[in-house]
Amino acid sequence: MSKFITKFHNDLIKGRGEYHDIVTGQELNFKKLYEFAFTFLLETENQKVLDVDLAISYWQLLLPLVINQHFETTQDESENGANKATDVLRSEVNDRVNNWYDFLTTSSSSTTTTTTTTTSRKVISFDTWSMFLPFFQEVILTDPHSLKGYDEMAAWPSKVDEYVEYLYDNNLLKESQ
Repeated sequence: MSKFITKFHNDLIKGRGEYHDIVTGQELNFKKLYEFAFTFLLETENQKVLDVDLAISYWQLLLPLVINQHFETTQDESENGANKATDVLRSEVNDRVNNWYDFLTTSSSSTTTTTTTTTSRKVISFDTWSMFLPFFQEVILTDPHSLKGYDEMAAWPSKVDEYVEYLYDNNLLKESQ
C-alpha cells in the first residue's frame, strides 16, 4: 500500500499517470488535490474558513511535495556541479515558507471575531488557500531571495500582499534596486 501511495503522489505531482475522481470522472492533478484539502478540512457545512494552525499543518504536508518536485526537475535539467547552489536555494525556499507560517501566526490582520465570544482567531479563507499555491510556485520557488516575480498590482489575496509587506517590515526582504 505504501508503494502505491508513494507512486500516486509522485505521478500526481509530476503530471504522470491517469487518476480520475470515481464520482465525477474528472482527471486529478495536484492543484485539485490541494484545493480538495481545504474543503476536506472544513468541519461544518457552513464553515468558510480554516483555523491557521490547521492550515499550516496541511501546508507542512503538501508544500514539501511541491518543493521536492521543483528541485528534482531543476536538478535533472542542470549539471551535477549545481548541487550546492540547489541546496542553498532549497534552504531559502524553506526559510520563506517558515516566514509565511510566522506571519500567519503572529499577524493581527488574519483574525476574525466570533459573535458569541470576544476572542478572535486567526483564519485562512479559500481564496488565500487556493492562491497561495500559485504564489508559492510562481514567486517563492523561482526566486526566494528577492521574490522578483511578485507584483503588488497583481490579483493576489490581501494576505499575500500583507505577507510581502511583513517581510520588508521585518528586514527579511530587501527593496530591489
